[in-house]
This record gives sequence, C-alpha cells and structure tokens, in this order.
Amino acid sequence: MWRLWRPDKFNALPNDERNSYIAKNLGNLDPELMQAFLEMPEYSNLPCDLDQIRNRALRARHGEALDQLEQLDEAISVADRAVRMAREEIAQDSGVDLAKFDAAAKPNEKPAGPWLKKYQENGAEVVRVLRWSADPNTGGTMSIPTEEELQTGQFYKDIHEYREAHGLGDAG
Repeated sequence: MWRLWRPDKFNALPNDERNSYIAKNLGNLDPELMQAFLEMPEYSNLPCDLDQIRNRALRARHGEALDQLEQLDEAISVADRAVRMAREEIAQDSGVDLAKFDAAAKPNEKPAGPWLKKYQENGAEVVRVLRWSADPNTGGTMSIPTEEELQTGQFYKDIHEYREAHGLGDAG
C-alpha cells in the first residue's frame, strides 16, 4: 500500500493495475488521491463506486460534523415515530379513524412560513419576503421571494404575529 503515493508512478500504471489498486485499497487511499478522483472522475474507470470515495473524503475531512448530523437524523426519526404513535393513539382514544383525524388536523398543522409583505413599487403591487439577518440588531432585507417562499409564505399582520407563529415568543 502506498501511504505516500507518488503521482508519477501511480499515473504510469496501466489502467487495470491502477483500478485494481484502488478497489483493493479504497479504505486506505491517500486523501490527495481521493480528491483527484473527485475532481477528475474520468481519470480512471473505477471499478468501485465514486460515491464511496466521496463519502470517505467527506468523513476524513468532516467526520465529527457528520457524526453529529447522523445523531440528529436518528433523533428526528425517533421523534417522528413518537409523534406518529401519539397521533394514532389520540385518534383511537377519540374514536375516529386515523384518516379522518389527519384530515381534521391538517388545517391546524401548516408550518409557519416566511413573512410575505405586499408593497407598491412603480405603481404596481408586489410581494416581497422579509429575510432576517443572523444579528437581531441589524434587521433584515426585503427580497423577491422564491417560488417556494410564495407557496409556503404567510402575510403576518406584524412582528408579534410573526414571532408567535414561529415559536419565538414576543420580545416586546
């Protein structure tokens, strides 16, 4: 195994030898070599999956963050199952089948969307989305909304209504 690979020797190998080496040593490839495969996938007809190389490179570079994301994904999955089970139990205790319960609950479950506002610009009514900055002291911007923001956004009457809808409490 080449711990410190030499590109000139590696490049001089015939494709089948190079591919064989890569397939046998996928878990121990030099990070620079993995990066070369990611940047130039045509470099070799890899018998292995480029996704595996990409995942190993990401893990080598961001392993701790990926572990945290995996833990969060698992926690979300557990919470989703708990919510589903609670929902089924409430429907059963209420004597309603789950489909009817879901239909009755749906109007009350719309997630709080971005804040849309109507304005007059050049004599025409336009819709803008308020985008808050990370620093609460600097406010935010009014931007042209994306299609998704138009579909999920809401017209809030004021900051108090917006904060309440987003579970932010009321700062005053």
